[in-house]
Amino acid sequence: MKYFSSNLELIREELKIFGFWTWANIITAFRLGMTILATAFILVGIQPTIAFLLLTAACALDGADGWVARKYNCQTILGGLFDKLTDKVIIGALTTIILLLLTGYLTPKFGRTIVQVSTEWLIYLLLAETVLFLLGGLSLWFPIIPSKAGSMGKTKMIVECVFHFFCYFTYLRPFGFGFDNLDQVAKVGNLLLEISFWLAIGSTLQYSIRSLKNYRFAEK
Repeated sequence: MKYFSSNLELIREELKIFGFWTWANIITAFRLGMTILATAFILVGIQPTIAFLLLTAACALDGADGWVARKYNCQTILGGLFDKLTDKVIIGALTTIILLLLTGYLTPKFGRTIVQVSTEWLIYLLLAETVLFLLGGLSLWFPIIPSKAGSMGKTKMIVECVFHFFCYFTYLRPFGFGFDNLDQVAKVGNLLLEISFWLAIGSTLQYSIRSLKNYRFAEK
């Protein structure tokens, strides 16, 4: 059926018109590159301030790629998917590092001021993000699955960025600054973590509803 046909042919046509390296996709790739570099610094245990600034910039630029795509009329299916999957990789990598630090599988390189958030909720969030990642991949083959994040997904990304700001500001202590009241930070961190998880669930439901609407529209 037509609505189960692949998006790949449309993507090929878009690539002929726009190419892959639109300004929007360059920003998305830049965000991904900053995250990879910051993650490498954290794992090796060097340049904590630069690592924090890179992570902050990667999160702060979320939405800039979409704005550029709209402004310069270069919105594409592949660009929307690239942006969405990049968000999942960024959040997945940052969440995994926190989980490994808390469970002892990763030795702290910058002291032991790690926000004591719930490891169970971290795992729940990673599982929810994995589902969203797979849905994003499936949108390549099933056009009824939206390739762009909905309002719930965008809100989730903001909350997750704030959560990771708290965690990594505490752990990396950029410019020698950090939070002193770790118990209070842990409470805020756990609250943001739980909100992120439920927003991820809500985003999954929103994708399902949008996909169902697309299916019904295609049948008419």
